[in-house]
Amino acid sequence: MLDISTASIGRLTEAMRSGEITCRELTMYYLDRIAKLDSRPNGLNSVLEVNPDALFIADMLDARRARGEALGALHGIPILLKDNINTCDGMRTSAGSLALAGHYAGRDAFIVSRLRGAGALILGKTNMTEFANAMADDMPNGYSSRGGQVKSNFASVSDPSGSSTGSAVAVSAGLCAAAVGTETCGSIISPSWNASIVGVKPTLGMISRDGFLPIAGTLDTAGPMARDVRDAALLLNALAGVDPSDAATLSRPTKINNSGDVAHVTLKGLRVGVSRAFMDKLEGDASRESCDMALALLPQIERQGVILVEADLPRAEEGEKSLGDLLGVIVNHEMKSAINRYFAAIGEATTLIDIIKYNIDHQDVALKYGQAVLERVQRRSGRLTEPEYLEALALREAMARRTDAVFTENRLDILLSVVPVAHAPLLGFPAMTLPIGQTGAGQPVGSYWMARRWDDIRLLEIGKTLEDVLSARD
Repeated sequence: MLDISTASIGRLTEAMRSGEITCRELTMYYLDRIAKLDSRPNGLNSVLEVNPDALFIADMLDARRARGEALGALHGIPILLKDNINTCDGMRTSAGSLALAGHYAGRDAFIVSRLRGAGALILGKTNMTEFANAMADDMPNGYSSRGGQVKSNFASVSDPSGSSTGSAVAVSAGLCAAAVGTETCGSIISPSWNASIVGVKPTLGMISRDGFLPIAGTLDTAGPMARDVRDAALLLNALAGVDPSDAATLSRPTKINNSGDVAHVTLKGLRVGVSRAFMDKLEGDASRESCDMALALLPQIERQGVILVEADLPRAEEGEKSLGDLLGVIVNHEMKSAINRYFAAIGEATTLIDIIKYNIDHQDVALKYGQAVLERVQRRSGRLTEPEYLEALALREAMARRTDAVFTENRLDILLSVVPVAHAPLLGFPAMTLPIGQTGAGQPVGSYWMARRWDDIRLLEIGKTLEDVLSARD
């Protein structure tokens, strides 16, 4: 019997092909579940708004399937999008901000056009940490002035993490088939980890940056959030593509996997790097326990014939900024120009200072946690010519070369970082989290995997096999 709340995209597609269920029935199931689990008082609060035309679109997709006109691998599959991704429909794009609660983008983001082209039904927008956690220093993960606080569907989780919080919780709670998040540094991986789902942060440039409200243009990317690796691969395949308007996608050397499926790989003989770097920075019993659980994976995968190679990811050298400081410099310098450019590109006169002024004028509802980050960023020139910024870019390039060298010198197929690190988002490498269980207190735990830039498909192929071997998702 079909259990929609846990069914994979493949299983849902089979059910629609066979007539077991229609897209309309599937959509109604999710809308009903959102009403009962999410939108009620004290609910999860992960879905910010639903598509008012969802059922009409479902009827259209059902009619096309009946005529033998399925659009692609996601035909009839309801997908939720983070609220910073543009859609040209009855939904707003606000990044969780009351200042943008009336903002209708006027055109689809490139990735939304691709999703529609693959037959996906855009079910709604998910709540998020306001301005992707780049608004206030003390804002809780998953809070936005427009949507309020997202709650985890795990009773033991007090912090659902962010900023793609709603996307992660919605997938975990079975409110959609899959979701799309965005990441600047950890905003896909971390909430996916805390929701016991698969999250993929692709190589920067695999997915177009066009049409979502940005934080830092040289860091931001969208990515899939799903119940398993195969679903994540199907979604990544739909999202990825060369966009003439986004220069980052033009350098992609690999072809898209047109099937969206993941090939079977044999673990025997694969060289898997193990990075124990930054273990000395762990704080708290939960962090140490999750680290121990990651280390416990090693004998399991070694029994499959994997060759484990000690290969620590590089740290900043003496006199260099740490990865965290480097990230801060880049975000602080890029955010102002990125936001202003976003509005200019869609023909709106709004700027960052307008958002700040709105918040001040409505501080009783808009500034529960302040806006120190926005104000700090506004004080920057936004010209991207400051010596501090250019020096940060040079240091980032040096760190990327050192990270490449770890893969090259150790001939690695993939790398497991025992401690989640900033290398992948900061340097543009692909990363993925796979659920591996829960702590004794019931806190979900993930594992953090990296690959070389543009090896996203390889990362997913190996990840799918590891997922089958570990079988640890609760």
